Amino acid sequence: MAQSSKSILTVSDLHGGAGTSVCTLEPVISDLGTTYKPNKLQLALNEAWYNCIDEIEQKPTLLVVNGEPCDGANKKQVGQQSWTTNVYDQLEDESKLLKE
Repeated sequence: MAQSSKSILTVSDLHGGAGTSVCTLEPVISDLGTTYKPNKLQLALNEAWYNCIDEIEQKPTLLVVNGEPCDGANKKQVGQQSWTTNVYDQLEDESKLLKE
């Protein structure tokens, strides 16, 4: 009986929406009908994200998103650390990255 190999890819604590997290090159801010321009750190994280994808040898059988996938509204900081406080926009942007 032939056995196929299985693989699990785990990512953790993405905190999508935060100004210090990985994001796509044009995250959508639906409340304003515009896009966000990533800062230098986010551009470097985006490059690292795609470099990691290039290193994956096999399409994962299972993707585990551990920890916080998005930053949320973060009421204690009044959203100052985020490019958007809209959780839908945060999750939508992270979803685009994860689909890669």
